Amino acid sequence: MYLVNCRFGLHGPIEVLSREAVQMFVQGVDECQSLRRHPWGEDKYLDHCLQRLGVRRVLEFQLLSETACGQEPVNCASSNVAFHPFKGIQSYFDCWGQAMYHGNWPGDALSTHE
Repeated sequence: MYLVNCRFGLHGPIEVLSREAVQMFVQGVDECQSLRRHPWGEDKYLDHCLQRLGVRRVLEFQLLSETACGQEPVNCASSNVAFHPFKGIQSYFDCWGQAMYHGNWPGDALSTHE
């Protein structure tokens, strides 16, 4: 299985695949040869290839906050695990700071703030 993180399909800022999905991709990549002619990025190619190979898609739109997925503006204080795009240094660290301040962390080992 793999998680589809955007209402428009698998989106590259975070891609979550099971070990079995990766194994099916590696073993069946030749079956996706015809997809390579499309001018897609790797995320859309992977989504279409995994579908062709019969890998189960699981819709999980809460992983990613992304302008290309229709979220304007990106909410860095949300419970999402990835935020995109932040091309400038200051905007990246502003978002990171909001996420660190407002985020819910699964334990002290992952948290750098108290």
